[in-house]
Amino acid sequence: MPVDAFSSAAELSAAVRSRRVSAHELIELHLARIARHNPSLNAICTLDEAG
Repeated sequence: MPVDAFSSAAELSAAVRSRRVSAHELIELHLARIARHNPSLNAICTLDEAG
């Protein structure tokens, strides 16, 4: 099963454990979705991308 933004936490965790995807790749996936959708949704008030 491919990993995407709609995968469950259990699926994402299993994908990281099996090395199908890295934690860094998951972060990048979700940051890209935030950048794409948050301007119209305004759902995230503060985002610390630098960590």
